Amino acid sequence: MSDVSRSAGIPAEASLPEIPTEKQLLLRHRNGDPDAFRAFVARYQTPVYAFIRRSGVPEADHEDVFQDTFIRIHRAAHRYQPSGR
Repeated sequence: MSDVSRSAGIPAEASLPEIPTEKQLLLRHRNGDPDAFRAFVARYQTPVYAFIRRSGVPEADHEDVFQDTFIRIHRAAHRYQPSGR
């Protein structure tokens, strides 16, 4: 046990909750878990929106492109293969 864990009173067997991977979230979404897609969007909304802003998309279209990106992912969920990129 580290000094930090010991001083914080955290038992050695205590661990942080596992953060699902992108693949796990997409598989859960494909299998019908509505919370998985919400978590996926929450995880990637900031970097996707930043990419859209930097990519030359007119500002008036940022929201539409952002929404279209996640709608396409949602609609393609049934084809998701975790072995793919």
